[in-house]
Amino acid sequence: MKNFNEFLTEEVAVVPMTAEEIKVIWAKVFPNSFLSIGKGALGGGLYATGYLAKDKSEFSNGISNNDPLRYRFNIDNGLDYEEDGASLLQNPEKGSFMAFSSVKLRKKNIKKIDAKKLEKRFQEVKAFVKANVGNMPDYSELFDINSKV
Repeated sequence: MKNFNEFLTEEVAVVPMTAEEIKVIWAKVFPNSFLSIGKGALGGGLYATGYLAKDKSEFSNGISNNDPLRYRFNIDNGLDYEEDGASLLQNPEKGSFMAFSSVKLRKKNIKKIDAKKLEKRFQEVKAFVKANVGNMPDYSELFDINSKV
């Protein structure tokens, strides 16, 4: 009969990524854009929202919800990455009574994320924005969309 300890696997200690490390990776992929990061209320990791705007002055009417990109994710203390959602504002279909529409990026969860995996995911988000930039509302008064992607 096997000893119980033989069934256990050895866990490697994981050092959580800092907010600054995540911001550096974001800036590498989106050099003219902004990433807001906060800590969980009970020490439950980091929560982040990515924007195309570089700062508040590029938000329409100074409101962050008016940014065309809504990209939210969190990284817990064990370095598990989970997206809350990602979407990009789009012009509505012709004949629609809606002011805006949106296109969504499939959510992704990644176990034991590291800098390389995080940068790869940010590159996927950038490719998603580039693929859908043609149907975005006109933001030329606020910023040049081509400088963001």
